[in-house]
Amino acid sequence: MNLVRFLFIGSLLSLILGEFGKYPFGSSSAGAITLTDILATGTTLAFIIWKISAKKRIKLGNINKLLLLFWGVGFLSLISSLQLFPWFEVLQGSLYLFRFIIYSSLLIMVSNLKKDGQLDLKLMKKILIRIGVVLGILGILQYFFISDFEGLPFYLTEYGFDPHKYRLTSTFLDPNFFGVFLVIIFFTTLLSFLQKKAKLTGLLLGLFLIEIIVTYSRTAYLMFFITGITLFIKNWQNLTQAQIVKISLTIFFSLTILFIFSPRTLDRVIGAVRVDQSSKERIESWSKGWEIFKSSPIIGVGFNNTRLALSEYNLLKVYSEEGGHSGSGIDSSFIFVLVTTGIIGFLVYLLFWLAIIKKIWPVKNLETQILVSLIIGLLISSQFINALFFPSIMVVIFSLVGTLYFLPSE
Repeated sequence: MNLVRFLFIGSLLSLILGEFGKYPFGSSSAGAITLTDILATGTTLAFIIWKISAKKRIKLGNINKLLLLFWGVGFLSLISSLQLFPWFEVLQGSLYLFRFIIYSSLLIMVSNLKKDGQLDLKLMKKILIRIGVVLGILGILQYFFISDFEGLPFYLTEYGFDPHKYRLTSTFLDPNFFGVFLVIIFFTTLLSFLQKKAKLTGLLLGLFLIEIIVTYSRTAYLMFFITGITLFIKNWQNLTQAQIVKISLTIFFSLTILFIFSPRTLDRVIGAVRVDQSSKERIESWSKGWEIFKSSPIIGVGFNNTRLALSEYNLLKVYSEEGGHSGSGIDSSFIFVLVTTGIIGFLVYLLFWLAIIKKIWPVKNLETQILVSLIIGLLISSQFINALFFPSIMVVIFSLVGTLYFLPSE
């Protein structure tokens, strides 16, 4: 049991390495392997062996059964894609499905460990906040010393990364995914602050908020806004009129000061309502996904075969300012699911997340309210980058859900 716990914590801590924990560095293919892949796989295997040796049943519940069903649809989509692509290319796509299975199985593992009293949210909060602090420090160093991915001294665009300039990326080397990750860390820290009112935690909230802003990621801004609004809606009945006014004024004056001293932030927000170059590229990405989806609408072109399909239809992009180094080639998680697993996979996947929201929405405790707000914010923002299938985000969100998802009693 101690080994499972040790490997799980190691899996979380390995997220600090970001792209630097990947071999080969800069690869966006399923063939690349990361330290997180190794540790998460070891965690899952150790958990299964422990359960078998202890002669204990792994409890699932209806929500996890939907997850297993989606794994099955993903496998069938790969089998079906053998009619479209060479078997060795499909085999490479299966490695990405294996990675998704390993990362999403953390929900099952953590929920079982939670029920057995071996893991809890308190431990998760401590680890995630510390990860956020380390990544934040590394992000500040990156912002000052590697501010232009096209220039000296590293020329990161030669390794396949997008040409970001003067944006906080930390070790993720992508401001959009790192911004979304920071939003999860921010609200996890907010939970700790609301429960303890510690001054240090309050300072960390300010630090994480500044870092989210300096990513200049509209996707991260959107997730932060949606998560905050959802959390406010769930709690507004518990607030007095004076508190509502105070919160509203604080937000208004904070945004005013921010836009005055950071014109680029204002430009990014304004850019969200106008079609600039990066918006055109994102719309083009959606259009490409839709074209591929129409070629195989029922079962899709195979899990992670999107890049093959884009190449087949001569639709592959090199990079974009906003697109992200995601490997799917499509800047939307839902379109990614539609393209790779078809209507069948999309419906199962959507039902999986809706089942989680339905189960935890009525729960009144603060932990669950923040989690469901984060899930809703992530689901909406992931339509602009493929955040739901980004490894670091998968590890964290499935682990968090596992700590608060209560399995039915035997």
